[in-house]
Amino acid sequence: MSHILAIETSGKFGSVAIASPKADSLDSMASIELPRTIGSAQSLAQCIHQLTRESRIPLSDVGCIALVNGPGSFTGLRVGIATAKSIAYAIGIPVIGVDTLDVIQLQAACNANLREKVPAGCCIHATLDAYRGQIFVKSKDSVGRYSESKVVDLVEFLEGCRSVDPEPTAHAMVGPGVERIRRFVDRELVEGDLKQWVAEVSWFGEQEFEPHARFVAKLGLQQWAKGLQIDPIALLPNYFRGSAAEEKAKAV
Repeated sequence: MSHILAIETSGKFGSVAIASPKADSLDSMASIELPRTIGSAQSLAQCIHQLTRESRIPLSDVGCIALVNGPGSFTGLRVGIATAKSIAYAIGIPVIGVDTLDVIQLQAACNANLREKVPAGCCIHATLDAYRGQIFVKSKDSVGRYSESKVVDLVEFLEGCRSVDPEPTAHAMVGPGVERIRRFVDRELVEGDLKQWVAEVSWFGEQEFEPHARFVAKLGLQQWAKGLQIDPIALLPNYFRGSAAEEKAKAV
């Protein structure tokens, strides 16, 4: 196996990383964060070029590309997928699509701060803002089982968490969806016992758990070792739902 190139463009801020299958730690991976002042469409290709130059690992030494293919920003996902498919097709290598919420769950599992602050057996909920009063979420329960990634109404999600385990300290919310949930609770229709329950949940903020390409690389290496790579032509985004315009058109 040669090196893997990882691309993360699911949200506000993106990143790229490159790693060898022999990389023994996340810190040993070369990575670059995309500029926060311009969109990924303008900066992604340039940052990949910068990364390969600074790491002295040319694209000819890359054997696979791993990238997030959803959920996330429609535009960001399209930019990442189009770039990955173009590079992979041009140099004749496969790709691996990674669930954005799996990336956040891996970051949670590797985060020392979270492990110190939450009790053993705590339910970990990886979240992304889905807008329109909804959240993308993938949960790990008290015995370590993971749910499927899904999009769900915010109140339904919170009530579901409370019904699984009414003790709020048994739940931790992580990822870019955290601030959206808290704003929703503060400003909208969450009241009474549920609002009090939410106040006692463990919260880990957006910046600490913004998906990062180093973790995409780690998941990609695991899947590559299992032979789960695919032809770049077969890679498609997983939006989990249609755009607002598409859903409005269906309702007519």
